[in-house]
This record gives sequence, C-alpha cells and structure tokens, in this order.
Amino acid sequence: MKLAAACLSVLLLSACADAAPPAAAPPTQHHATTSTPPTPSTTTAARKQSARGNLVKNVGERAGWTTRDQERAADFTLTAIEVDPRCKAQWENTGGKHMLVLSFTVETTAKLPADQAWWIMAHDFEVIGPDGFTESALVPDGYGNCPKDLLPTRPYAPASKFTGKLVLFSKHAHGTLVYRMASDVGWEWAY
Repeated sequence: MKLAAACLSVLLLSACADAAPPAAAPPTQHHATTSTPPTPSTTTAARKQSARGNLVKNVGERAGWTTRDQERAADFTLTAIEVDPRCKAQWENTGGKHMLVLSFTVETTAKLPADQAWWIMAHDFEVIGPDGFTESALVPDGYGNCPKDLLPTRPYAPASKFTGKLVLFSKHAHGTLVYRMASDVGWEWAY
C-alpha cells in the first residue's frame, strides 16, 4: 500500500476518465507510487468532485491516470457492483456483512512505468454508509469459489488488458464506494 501511494505521486489524473475511449481500448484503473503528490489537470478540476475531493463516477464510466508528462498510463472501469450474490453462502463467515462483488475492466498503455507497481487492491477501498461513517478493512479473510474470474493480485504490466472481480465485505448494502490510490486522489461510486 505504501509502495502504491509512493508511486502514485509521480502520476497525474487524466481527462481520459471522461473522454471517449480509444478504438478497441477498454477502460482501466491503476495504482502507482512516487514522492510527488498527483496534480489534477484542468480537465479533471472541471469534473464533478465530492466533498471528500474524489472524482464522482457512475458505474460503467471510465476513469484513469496519466504520467507526469501527461501521457495516458492506464484506464479502468467499474462495470458492476453486485450486492450479496447467490454464491455468498459459500463463504463460511461473513460476520453478518454484505458481500460486494466489483467487476472491473482495466487497460494499461505502453507508457505505464514497468517499475511502478500498480494493481487494483481491496485494501484501497472504503465504504461510506448511509450514516455518513467511513468503513475500511473491507477485505475478506480468504477467497472461496465465489466469485470466479478474480482480478490479478500482482502488478499490472504495461500495454495489457484485464477483466475480473474484486470481493469486499461491508456492513452496508447501500452507500458510497471509495477507491483511493493515495490519500488525496480517489474516485467514488454510489451503490
């Protein structure tokens, strides 16, 4: 997590999150590390931000980031949020929490620095409940057979495409899902 936060400061948010996707290029999401905090571009600043400073997205809307030189590094799309799927029963101990299955499409470009470890990790998510309180530690104790087709759990390679799912557990069946690559850069979706 610290490595991911460090790499991200080298990167800037890009307008590609709201731009039309390039031909045959699926949306992607990234983690990066660096020592310089990310700086939103003017296009990013004009987009809708929450009171928490996150870019507000709809499910199915592309997001992404650029390199320091404003070259597209990666895009991602949260394509679905499923709450309490049928296979939840396969998990032995949910602690009374709701199972959230997030489906993603990710695409990295050749400009993604190969030495900057980035991938979508459950530890980078929070849920803000209807009561306004933020819930972290959404990571399950282990992965059962539900769901299948999980996202890779290692850094994404440059010029690659991925699809897969990520599992979280929350006490809230409805709320706001927050993904942060660093303490001051993030996206959020209502579910």
